[in-house]
Amino acid sequence: MTPEQATLARAFAQAGRNDPCPCGSGRKFKKCHGDAARAAAPARADPLDAEVARMLARVQADDIDAAEAIAVRLLARTPRHPDVLNVLGIAAARRKAFPEALAQLRAAIAAAPQAAVLWMNLGNVLRESGEPEAALDALARASALDPGERHVHWNRLLALADLRRIDDARAAARAWLQPARDADAFMALADRLRDDGLFEALVPVLLEALAQRPDDHRVLNDAGMAWLELGEFDAARDLLARAVEVAPDVSLVHRNHAITLTESGRYAEAVAAADRAQALDPTDVEPCCVRAAALGHAGDVDAALAAFDGALALAPTHPFARLRRAMLLLSVGRYAEAWPDFEARLEDDAIIPRDRVAGLPRWNGEDPAGRTLLVQGEQGQGDALHFVRYVPLLAQRGARVVLVAPASLRRLFARVPSVAQIVAPGEPLPPIDAWVPSMSLPLAFGTTRSTIPARERYLQADPAQVAQWRARLDARCPHGQPRVGLCWAGNPAYGTDRRRSLDPQTLAPLAEVGGVAWVSLQKTPPGWRGRPLPPTFPLLDPTAELADFDDTAALIEALDLVVAVDTSVAHLAAALGRPTWLLNRFDTDWRWGRDGDTAPWYASVRQFRQTRPRDWAAPIAAVRDALRTWIDDGGARVRA
Repeated sequence: MTPEQATLARAFAQAGRNDPCPCGSGRKFKKCHGDAARAAAPARADPLDAEVARMLARVQADDIDAAEAIAVRLLARTPRHPDVLNVLGIAAARRKAFPEALAQLRAAIAAAPQAAVLWMNLGNVLRESGEPEAALDALARASALDPGERHVHWNRLLALADLRRIDDARAAARAWLQPARDADAFMALADRLRDDGLFEALVPVLLEALAQRPDDHRVLNDAGMAWLELGEFDAARDLLARAVEVAPDVSLVHRNHAITLTESGRYAEAVAAADRAQALDPTDVEPCCVRAAALGHAGDVDAALAAFDGALALAPTHPFARLRRAMLLLSVGRYAEAWPDFEARLEDDAIIPRDRVAGLPRWNGEDPAGRTLLVQGEQGQGDALHFVRYVPLLAQRGARVVLVAPASLRRLFARVPSVAQIVAPGEPLPPIDAWVPSMSLPLAFGTTRSTIPARERYLQADPAQVAQWRARLDARCPHGQPRVGLCWAGNPAYGTDRRRSLDPQTLAPLAEVGGVAWVSLQKTPPGWRGRPLPPTFPLLDPTAELADFDDTAALIEALDLVVAVDTSVAHLAAALGRPTWLLNRFDTDWRWGRDGDTAPWYASVRQFRQTRPRDWAAPIAAVRDALRTWIDDGGARVRA
């Protein structure tokens, strides 16, 4: 063996599977000389290698829990092994424990700085944790180490889309698709992104397809709906209008044009577009549903109900039509008619984890005395806060109640009277006799508008925490000023968030009210790119000190008033019985009713409604004026 061959053999022996091949081909070792090098290498029976191989096999099978368990055992024996640290980082990222994940991946990189896959994983976690700029730096290192790794381009596409660097994201999409760059390839990539809900990344891919086929109604349609998902109403509407121009005989583009018009608050035009879609395909139930939704948003309840009846005549079991019709009936207080069809929401498999309740009988309102009932939470945290009021009623009828609640609500719900046990989603269940979805409890109890339970108050903050928050606010807020909590945005993943949340710049008129100590209740997720309040807005922000809703409840109890959009914060403040002023959108959620300034489910809520879709100026001005009156009247002070 020549010295050069010996050097190459040593390099082969030291190379990782995902390292560049030492032969200089530019390909990964595993795809170049890896198999031959392993075949030529003497057999080894190192048990550590076998354990690492077993761990990596579990990763390949996407059994991350099992892989992590092996990695934890291996860490004591080989604390700097890059594969072990990588797996621990991947597992922590799956749990959204991003600081832990980043620490493990950086330790792995310190042990193997030339491993492109480690840099790529670091970039992915940085992006998920809300650091897209740092993610791009890490991905650039991965690309330099392994220029042929297409997945680096995929992850760059996502990070660039997060930063709304559309042109750069389009270039990353082209690199990922090499050598295929025709419109059909981009549409196939778009389908993958859409299935994963990655709408930020979907837009530049569709724009690339659109550049190649500017008059393809399918591309125009998909691009318009992607913009709609991102809340870009005008861009979405314009693209769908163009799709209608180039394909006037296609029902789908008229229907989706109607959806974009509805989201833009142009309800009459939306109804007309839905009618055109229906005329082109009279057997399609979807245009009927879109028409009904537009009429409902516009406030024409009778016409909307008639349109939903038309949809159900075409498809009597259609879940969307049944559910939206039920929500419309609920919004006008026709509860007895509405609750049965409100059950249609459960046809969405994402609402309830079916494996958790498989084989358990459903409780439907019969005598529960002596039985253990599982109340399964569903949908958002605001919904959990809204419907936990029914748990004491079950206990009063003799049931032992086991409540499913996320960690963010666990401490708060532990003080709900008569909760026997709280389990987190995914935790093992105790013996259960029957189960009920939390939002089906009004049906089981036959709730009418006049029999809504616990309108005054049904949640209680920790008194010791309340006292601590009052002391903190005494030290931080001007003496004698009423303390007003403020929350202006909800979870951006929620479907109607673009209509219920507002640009905080529009809150500037509230800063004109003197003598108010404003306190932020606005918790924002990692990577949140919403705009901040105007710099002149006087705001104390203690939200970094809030770990869960129990902490938030204690802070709210130390305030005099809460002003919020329709989010979990509004539900929490109202469930605590605190004075709550709701900034409510024009197409209101059913539980707030369709008119008036009170709320049927909460006695302490005062509503300030939009008078026109997407126009927050009027309700914010009304809150400003009401605040001045409230302060003049003494701020309804309740603090000692």
